[in-house]
Amino acid sequence: MMMQEFIARTGFTPTFEEYREIEKRYCAFDGDKDAFCKAFDPQEIIDRRAGKIGELESSLVEERKAAKKREEELLKRIAELQSDLDDELGWEPCKDMGTAVSQEDYLKLAKGNKPMTDEEAKDLVCGEFGFDKGKIEIIREVHTYEANKHRHTRKAASFRRDPYYEATDWFYVRFNVKGYTTWQWEADGLELKPYCT
Repeated sequence: MMMQEFIARTGFTPTFEEYREIEKRYCAFDGDKDAFCKAFDPQEIIDRRAGKIGELESSLVEERKAAKKREEELLKRIAELQSDLDDELGWEPCKDMGTAVSQEDYLKLAKGNKPMTDEEAKDLVCGEFGFDKGKIEIIREVHTYEANKHRHTRKAASFRRDPYYEATDWFYVRFNVKGYTTWQWEADGLELKPYCT
């Protein structure tokens, strides 16, 4: 009996491996195709399939656990190696790049004050320092940097910095002035500080 004949008669579709077993049973069966197909009960094969699925799912769960554990071990090792490399390279805070205003001082100004809009910040910068308002872009993020013994630099931390105003000598605005080149600045009160990246 061909596999397609079996499927047509029983409505059950076995795998090729399962059909080899069915064919052996058919050869040992005392009767014709129709009688064999009528007597055929697929439940044993279905139960075996369910068992295999269960085994595969269990195996997959174990493999996922092992992969997760290995990933954690590798990430830990990467962190250790990165720490060793950082120690070897001697990373130190870079004083002449990024923000010159400490986050602590900024937060003191921000506490209890309302952030300025871009327009308010531009008006303040133009009024205090004489920049062309049309060339000013307000920046709301700053970074600190580190330098290593080979004078390579990297970003160390990032901070959101909205512009704030408390008094004529106590305000903060991070801004760029666009022209032939872009000049980066921080206004910390009446002190204008270059912002280098």
